[in-house]
Amino acid sequence: MPFQVMWKQTALSSSGTTTVRLTFDKKPIQYVVGIGAYSFEFNQDDGDQHIKEISLTVKATPSGGSDNALDVTVTYTLDDASYNNLDPDSSSVTIAALAWLGTNSDQIVLQNSGDLISQGNPSSPIGVPGSEAYKAAVLSGFDLKYGGQDDEHLLDLKTEVYPGSVSAGAIQILGDAYMEDSSKNNTGDASSGAVAWVNGGLIYYSTKAGTLNVDFQSFPQNNKSDLTVTYDTAISDATVFLMGERVSYGSGGDNHVYRLGAGPSTLTISDDKKTVTLTDASASVQDASDHHQDGSQSYANLLVVATYA
Repeated sequence: MPFQVMWKQTALSSSGTTTVRLTFDKKPIQYVVGIGAYSFEFNQDDGDQHIKEISLTVKATPSGGSDNALDVTVTYTLDDASYNNLDPDSSSVTIAALAWLGTNSDQIVLQNSGDLISQGNPSSPIGVPGSEAYKAAVLSGFDLKYGGQDDEHLLDLKTEVYPGSVSAGAIQILGDAYMEDSSKNNTGDASSGAVAWVNGGLIYYSTKAGTLNVDFQSFPQNNKSDLTVTYDTAISDATVFLMGERVSYGSGGDNHVYRLGAGPSTLTISDDKKTVTLTDASASVQDASDHHQDGSQSYANLLVVATYA
């Protein structure tokens, strides 16, 4: 089992930071972690709110307690300008991970970048071998914050990462991030204190890597609530990474926010190990007055990764 995947939902706390341990069958030689899904809510007793900032990052380090484990630190924010914050009891984050447990191979690259990526500002180059066979980028973090002292309504929010072309033996992770309302308040003016960036991780292997026990299927701009992925032969496990999201209230205009999220709430594998079913697999937003996302303009970019025995 050279490749192994993880899919783990974690409870959140009022501190804004949670640490989760992922334990693999063997020591991870290379690994990439990302956001599998998230669902953020303001406290139900306080109702919906304007939004000032929303952020989420996942970062993995080798565990000091076990050679076979990674400790993943999850940090998160949802707030307005009036000290209304994320309700940890009704919010959650799911961590996705892919690890290489085989002998060290220079034909496989699994690597997270800690760089702050935005449109026109890619990550630092990540070295890769030639003879590209597969590449993908997964979302491992984002931070969106309106400038100035005020919070605003939400009309549209987007985060996205994707791999660039191989150049001089390296790849950069590209991305985009923004948030805006209907009055042209947005996260584009850094001089006002606005923030808009994403983090990403790279998955890459060359044709010289040989036969690998892994399958990748991407679903860009998925706006289906439930998504089914089928396989010709039985798989051993599966996970799903967010590669990006867009949530928009659409032509109806901006609104307050009560709940906001992207990615599936559940991942199940059929008894015959040939079907993976994702529920609530798109992106969503709603306020307390039953205004919801425009399904034609809201979506999640998903990467489903399955492993074979």
